[in-house]
Amino acid sequence: MDGLNIPYTQFSSFKLPESMLLLEAKGQGNIQVFLNDQLQSTFQNDSYALKVPQEIGLHKLRLVDGTKNVLLNLNLFVLTPVSQIKGGAINGFKMGTYPPPLGEGGKYERPRGFIEITKENFQTQLSPHFKLSQFTSLRRGKQEYIVIREVLLLKLEYLLKEINNGGIPARTIRIRKAYLTPEKNALKGNAIYSRHIYGDAAQIIIDENNDGIMDDVNGDGKTDMKDARWLFELIDKLSGRKDYQRFEGGLAHYKLNKKFGGYVYIDARGNKVRY
Repeated sequence: MDGLNIPYTQFSSFKLPESMLLLEAKGQGNIQVFLNDQLQSTFQNDSYALKVPQEIGLHKLRLVDGTKNVLLNLNLFVLTPVSQIKGGAINGFKMGTYPPPLGEGGKYERPRGFIEITKENFQTQLSPHFKLSQFTSLRRGKQEYIVIREVLLLKLEYLLKEINNGGIPARTIRIRKAYLTPEKNALKGNAIYSRHIYGDAAQIIIDENNDGIMDDVNGDGKTDMKDARWLFELIDKLSGRKDYQRFEGGLAHYKLNKKFGGYVYIDARGNKVRY
């Protein structure tokens, strides 16, 4: 999908209205493309370019092979274009102002569009273990606009698998913060080019008992900064793996306070950075 290898049957894509989505799949016989339960096209084991609908919001795409095996259920979010920001806001939701693009390669260009959060899509299952609600900070049903990059979803799924392989039977990763508008980012005193404003960064903890505190992942009977350090080191050791290269990025661990222990910061900027 758009050059990304998606190893799951459940995933999401975030596209501008009337842009093109490149689909690639291998199955048995002809592969059928359904959009909102309507057959769009049939192709064989190569690729198909789908024109994204004009209507902003959530659309459902499904790829089915000749044996009726579902190859992919894709949540296709059609984005609100960045051009809709007027006076630092979209439909009354305050965004602030993005800084000028920095460097080359597009890593620090402002997002081209934003996911509109609604009460209807709030609980959408974005990938096997992550829901849209985990990436938003506002109460359910309140309008909000955010950015999530597909590579961040893939990285979170990859990390969850490694956490499980490390002996922690976590069902998901709790996301403390992900996308921040430029306005919120500035209010928190973050760097002007923080990856949080580009949609590929997250503050994470393992929180199976849902108490908002990092679990005792290092097994010493306490929940403290050492648990954040354990998670940091697990992720840091992945650097250099061939299958992890596309997820390389920033990594740090921070202390919240004595009561709440720490958390780990990750991003998927494409190059290794440690704080």
